Amino acid sequence: MKAFHFSGKHASFMDVSDNVGFFLTNRNGSFLHLSKEPVSRYNGWFYSHEGRMYRILDDISPVNCRSITSIKDYSSYFERERGSLAEGFFVPENKSLLLYELSEPYLVSLAFDIREAYDSRQWGRNYQVYYERGAIIVEFIKKTHLLEDIRHDNEEYHFFVAIRHDGRSSLVKKWVYRDYSYDRLRSSFPCTRFVFDALNILAGRIAISVSADKDAALRDANAAFANFDKLVRSVKRAKVPAGKNTAYNCAAGSLLGLCTGEGLLAGLPWFFQLWSRDEAVSSKALMLLGKSDFSKKILFRQLEGALDDGRTKNVFGRNYSSGTGPAPSGSADGIGWASVRIRDLLLMNKLSAVEKRHATDLLGKSAENIRRNYEQDGFIFNRALETWMDTAVAGDTREGFRIEIQALQLSMYSLLHRLTGKRDYARLEKELLGNVRAEFWNGKILADGLRDFTPRPNAFIAAYVYPGLLGRDEWAACFGSLLDSLWLDWGGLSSIDKNSPLFMDRHSGEPPNSYHRGDSWFWINNLSAIVMHRADKRLFGSYVKRIYDASTHDILWKGAIGCHSELSSAREQSAEGCPNQAWSSAMFIELANELKKK
Repeated sequence: MKAFHFSGKHASFMDVSDNVGFFLTNRNGSFLHLSKEPVSRYNGWFYSHEGRMYRILDDISPVNCRSITSIKDYSSYFERERGSLAEGFFVPENKSLLLYELSEPYLVSLAFDIREAYDSRQWGRNYQVYYERGAIIVEFIKKTHLLEDIRHDNEEYHFFVAIRHDGRSSLVKKWVYRDYSYDRLRSSFPCTRFVFDALNILAGRIAISVSADKDAALRDANAAFANFDKLVRSVKRAKVPAGKNTAYNCAAGSLLGLCTGEGLLAGLPWFFQLWSRDEAVSSKALMLLGKSDFSKKILFRQLEGALDDGRTKNVFGRNYSSGTGPAPSGSADGIGWASVRIRDLLLMNKLSAVEKRHATDLLGKSAENIRRNYEQDGFIFNRALETWMDTAVAGDTREGFRIEIQALQLSMYSLLHRLTGKRDYARLEKELLGNVRAEFWNGKILADGLRDFTPRPNAFIAAYVYPGLLGRDEWAACFGSLLDSLWLDWGGLSSIDKNSPLFMDRHSGEPPNSYHRGDSWFWINNLSAIVMHRADKRLFGSYVKRIYDASTHDILWKGAIGCHSELSSAREQSAEGCPNQAWSSAMFIELANELKKK
């Protein structure tokens, strides 16, 4: 298969794996995620409704057509070619709509799987398909069922899908078995499911709308169908200015596509929540993209919603839970990252006098509450699984005193001293800095935790958020030592020493064995390249280049093309984890700006 990216009059292309996919978002939470065929229960068209995410379509595809031969990225419009037949996809901004077109009329199948995204229950799914007011209506009611719930026949939600097209249709209305190969590969269960093959449509254009209100679904589908040319042609003709960096433009488009009215989604297709750490890490890139007001909205929401212990909430909005249980309520590093980004706004002169005072008051309260609740023996403590490395294997939980947590607290003290001029903050900074240098730094290695010198990439985070922790030559020595233990020849960093008994060189999928014990995280890779470039361009130039090139390759040609993956296996570069991760794209944008390659 060939993949193409169009930028101005220039098209870049490459032969890619047949399993690459793509994303389109409506910039308000809903999204389309397709691969060559449904390989995951997270493929399809998803609808964000009242703080919840629902899968609507399992797939839309031509019937008995040849395999995909190329995929073309026009930024907000994707085209797939199947020999002489071309499919086009568009998701209008802020609308619960999917527009689909073909280069010539062809028989198309629509398979539905209406459910809440994490819900794998099979029973109590009730579909009706009928014609009304010139459209096809797929009506769905989810009810509880005694085979899966102590309650029976209680309605949970009710949706209407309205479909308009320019051809003719026939109802199928049968259940079809899916075996999702990618979910099986990731050990993400259940990896089989029955979906509802609702109908076939012989047409060249199809407009699909979803709503909890039938009239609204009909109105939106009718309006979209009537304006099909205007909606689709304008976005397909839109050109990115020639000469721009294609990977940078893709990362920017991907990051902005994860923005909603409420905040920044951590990643798609399954991290569709507002994770405070991910939002704060990503918010400088938003500033660089001209979205400083949006960044301020995110950061002040986090500061104003701080918990009584001084930390930010781990997740805003609906509580997140997964097969491993609910996430901790507080984030050990979220408030520190928020303070780093307030500092960035300050340095960019993006804060008014009122905003400075407000940020100072909120950060001052958080700093004091963190000291009261988490300061022990002159350091800042975190419980198990509260840092960004939040999975446990063989008792490895990073509980204790971690280097990036100390650096984030130092950064907060430094910022508060700058904002207030109070000597108390300068004293607190000096005391913590002395303690960290005395106990964490041995002249060559910056410990990952108090009395834990296991090489991990978190010292790069410390250098990014609080560069004054070490001198320039000391950072160079520190980075050199870490590279000896963590460097991967394809252009990334392992998340633990390659000689550790916990190290895994292959991604383990949903089981977390490799997650923070070998897997290479693109956000950390990009961040590390930034601080190595700042420390010594000559000494670390080859590492920086290889990281930049590997990230570029991931964005353009791996996983979901045009998006930055969450991570890669250590052994060789691959697109693993979440295929569209906010902080991966955000840190690539920062790296490109640092290298002046935007």
